[in-house]
Amino acid sequence: MFAPAGPNPTLEMLLGTLHASDMPVSFSVSGAGPATPAELASSDWEAAFVRWEEPEVHDTWYLERGAVATDEAAQTAVAAACVWLNRSTDRDLQAELLPLLLAVNSVVTVAVMPAMTADDDHPAWDAFADLVQVVAGACSGIAFAPDVGFYDSDGVLMGDVTVDATQEQTR
Repeated sequence: MFAPAGPNPTLEMLLGTLHASDMPVSFSVSGAGPATPAELASSDWEAAFVRWEEPEVHDTWYLERGAVATDEAAQTAVAAACVWLNRSTDRDLQAELLPLLLAVNSVVTVAVMPAMTADDDHPAWDAFADLVQVVAGACSGIAFAPDVGFYDSDGVLMGDVTVDATQEQTR
């Protein structure tokens, strides 16, 4: 997810929204045990495990946030999105999103944890789009899925997803 300049959402805000969507989740920032109230209240978080609480607590996703100004992974994510956007055949989408991508302040990436990749029927798969929408909405940003395209903060696919396969990607 790409977030423009502005306040960062707290994990507490994300957790409240996820619970409102009936997701049985909790956060951990240290890898062991739940996040403390102080960790949940902070807007200065860098990473968090999202734990599914049913039938037993287990990690489902890993969120990592990086500032574009200082984090190489965040810079790489923005560059990859720009390359994909440049290959899009939707010129209106390019005109709309390029200025936003160039103004991105932070990037939140989501990694799927082994508990989910090992289980195609894991109930958290049904909630994955909701998770992305919650994070993108909280960041007032957009989401990007490589090989798919961009989603607005409501989870709606933006523009024509056709990509010109004849264009050579540059890095």
